[in-house]
Amino acid sequence: RLLNAAALHTDKTTWRLGAEYDLSPSAFVYGAVSTGYKAGGFNDGCLAGSSGVGMACPAALAVPAETLLYQPEQLRSYEAGLKARFWLNRSSLNITAFSYDYTNLQLSGVTIVQGAPRYVTDNAGAASVKGLEIEGVVKATAAGSLNYALALLDAHYVSYTPDGVHSWAGNKLDRAPSTVVTLGYEHRFRAAGGQLKAGLAARASSAYTIGVPSQLLQYPIPSRTTADASLGFSPDGARWSVHGLVKNMGGKVAPIAIDSFGMLVPSDPRMVDVRLDYRF
Repeated sequence: RLLNAAALHTDKTTWRLGAEYDLSPSAFVYGAVSTGYKAGGFNDGCLAGSSGVGMACPAALAVPAETLLYQPEQLRSYEAGLKARFWLNRSSLNITAFSYDYTNLQLSGVTIVQGAPRYVTDNAGAASVKGLEIEGVVKATAAGSLNYALALLDAHYVSYTPDGVHSWAGNKLDRAPSTVVTLGYEHRFRAAGGQLKAGLAARASSAYTIGVPSQLLQYPIPSRTTADASLGFSPDGARWSVHGLVKNMGGKVAPIAIDSFGMLVPSDPRMVDVRLDYRF
């Protein structure tokens, strides 16, 4: 058995200040400034010479203090946007601009500590995330609707030295593509005494990176496009309905996490889901 022993006390009062202004009965603008806080915590291990639950921590098994504890993550957030409905409420438009400033950003991953692999959370110095999101719905006909979204993102480290020597300032944060475009269409049909609902959605993402700070590596992940399709049938007056969904129709996968040994966690492959609902 190995001793886990550490102590850390943190606290923080967070706040939010926001305002909105109605441009018309169907549109308003808003803005907000707020702070966020994620408490610090502990990784497995103990400090040399410490003890607990009747166990001591010998120097051979001890871990450095900077590995045992990680500090609270703090955030300053700025956000402004517009929400509107138009074309007789058949269309909506939401625009949001935001800026997030992180201090002591918490990062987790597998690394080598005292010669053994461990899952460790530690802190980066500071990070900045700025972006613009545009999304909405257009009800083109009484039976069909179009969904759209555009996300532009600039997410990078402001100050971070993973090994205490090499600076990652300016490097991109993990899984933060600069551009993501989503487009979907759903249509309802009358068929066989019921309603048939069919949908198709596609998502295109620009390239992004996944970092392994303990190895000073950043893996480039190429851009990719995925598409999903859905089909559902609900008979008139019936208590049951059936729904089918095909996710990632192209079947292509991409890494979503890579550890210090080069082992990766892939995204979901092509998946087929069929669901039968019955209402009692």
